[in-house]
Amino acid sequence: MTIRTTSSTLVVLTALLALGAGCTATTSTPPVTEKPSAQQGTGAPPAATEDTAAPPAPAATAACADAPAGKVTDVSVSDLKGLIDKGEKLAVVDVREPDETAAGTVAGALLFPWNTKVLQARHGELPTDRPVYVICRSGSRSSAASAFLASTGRACIHDVQGGMNAWTGASYPTTK
Repeated sequence: MTIRTTSSTLVVLTALLALGAGCTATTSTPPVTEKPSAQQGTGAPPAATEDTAAPPAPAATAACADAPAGKVTDVSVSDLKGLIDKGEKLAVVDVREPDETAAGTVAGALLFPWNTKVLQARHGELPTDRPVYVICRSGSRSSAASAFLASTGRACIHDVQGGMNAWTGASYPTTK
């Protein structure tokens, strides 16, 4: 595993560590877990509305010793597949565009396209109660997206190396 630190968050990370904050993330809103409707067209999960929003979930906590706030951990597709097979609580964020994800995604992946800036606009909707694994086609966009998420102060960010090319190359299952 490789850990990257973004320069813009180094000061924040140092302050958090000095205060003993470590890498604990909390949330009081439910995580986004469904794929978007086809009519929305952005590839991202629909935003909750006041009429349809679920009541706030109780605060949850997840610790990530390997990817504290401001850092990104690189992981292989086999690492991710192993965690999924074990039933680990995690979120896979696919940053490819809708025309790419139509061919298949990791089961349960949240769709937040990078190139059309959906992730940048809606990153606050991502779950904070579990590690986030960012995947794209080959690894370039997931690297940029992971660095962006780390720069916002998020913890538990993992960049899936090789992306969906490596995932399908290993004959791992996809869903449409």
